[in-house]
Amino acid sequence: MDRTLPNDGTPGGAVVNSAVHAANIQLVVAGTTNRIQAQTDAAYYDDRRGKGYSVTDGMGPLTNAWRAAAQQTTTITPIPADATSALYNDTGNNIGVGSSGGNTSFGKVVDLLNNMGDNASIEPARVLLDI
Repeated sequence: MDRTLPNDGTPGGAVVNSAVHAANIQLVVAGTTNRIQAQTDAAYYDDRRGKGYSVTDGMGPLTNAWRAAAQQTTTITPIPADATSALYNDTGNNIGVGSSGGNTSFGKVVDLLNNMGDNASIEPARVLLDI
């Protein structure tokens, strides 16, 4: 498989296959320039909100019930007018309130997710494969 060779994590890895590299970049450019506003908004929310909060968007009709039970919060609700020039970080609680925080009805589930999340990052693979 042709890919960018890993390095120490700083910019400067060697491109092994320039045609594949250029096609990959073009795929991203096409995907971001040909999307509708709702897709642009969804991408912003997914990028700027806590990942634990963002992933619950995929629960469909169960999203609101899950967020209520987990007591999940986000501080990024509308997209700020200056979102393209200012950085906004979510200061909500990401996964929700655990049992030690007083969530007696669903806190153990939040605890489980927090414990799993400590060992569930894909970051090491992303660094190795430079994706």
